[in-house]
Amino acid sequence: MDPAKFQPGSILEDHEGYSRIVMLDNWIFISLTSSLNFTTRVMADTTLERAQIVMKKVEGPLAVVGASLPDVVRRRTFVTRQEGVPDAMAYMERRWFN
Repeated sequence: MDPAKFQPGSILEDHEGYSRIVMLDNWIFISLTSSLNFTTRVMADTTLERAQIVMKKVEGPLAVVGASLPDVVRRRTFVTRQEGVPDAMAYMERRWFN
């Protein structure tokens, strides 16, 4: 079976053949989901805003392949600004577990 790929238009997708999401049978892989706004090419100011952008980038492609957050069995979150960890993690907890 050939994998299904979703490429919403980042520079890596356009020039390097990268795919945001790849689905093969019942396996779905998502990677390199940064908080860069692809439309404006600008990073949000706060860690919370960045977390919100990332979640949109995860949920959109999942929906394209008929999946949603409850289908995710593993995730890795990197927060680069320590002062933003409490807000970002509280937001992520609400999104992933509610």
